[in-house]
Amino acid sequence: SIKNGLLRAAYLILAIQLLVGLTQLFNLPVFSWLYNDEKAFGLGSIIRISGTFGNPNFLAWIVIQMTVIIHLFEKKKVKKVFWIILGLFLVFLSGSRSSLVLLPIIIVLTMLLSNKKDLKYYLFKIPKYIILLVLGFLALYGLIKQFAQQLPYLSQLLFILETGSLDSVNSIDMRLTGWEISWQEIKGDNSIITWLFGFGPGSD
Repeated sequence: SIKNGLLRAAYLILAIQLLVGLTQLFNLPVFSWLYNDEKAFGLGSIIRISGTFGNPNFLAWIVIQMTVIIHLFEKKKVKKVFWIILGLFLVFLSGSRSSLVLLPIIIVLTMLLSNKKDLKYYLFKIPKYIILLVLGFLALYGLIKQFAQQLPYLSQLLFILETGSLDSVNSIDMRLTGWEISWQEIKGDNSIITWLFGFGPGSD
């Protein structure tokens, strides 16, 4: 009952995100009165959808979780593959770089962890999953390169591959700098409260 409930919830959530996301993709303000879509950009602009969450990164994270639930509990292989591809499509349209990289890895890891550990697993399944992962990333690389102008957020992944450095992406560089400053402040504070709970919300 729990598995069936989770599956139904996952299908419903992904279906709703697809419906709202497609209206954002085609610049149709059908649900804009209900959901904040200021961070969503459709065709003809920077392609990025936010679904019902108002934030593309939140959308991608929820989609990953729902996709994993379907992968774990759906018994029909064709249906499972269809919804995994749909989840990947939604993450792709969200423009979330980290989520696009994470989803294939999480799916493959889930496959590896959920399979029976026998001789067939080590000789055939592990190599097969690794090959699928590599081919999947090559396909994503080609797709992002083809539509780099329409997908400026995802195209920054190409800069990382070409330069070999996360510093080539401005937002990542800014976050790393901010985290480094916060870490130095935490290390300089002798309070056990700060070490356990941080500085709290709203702190500079």
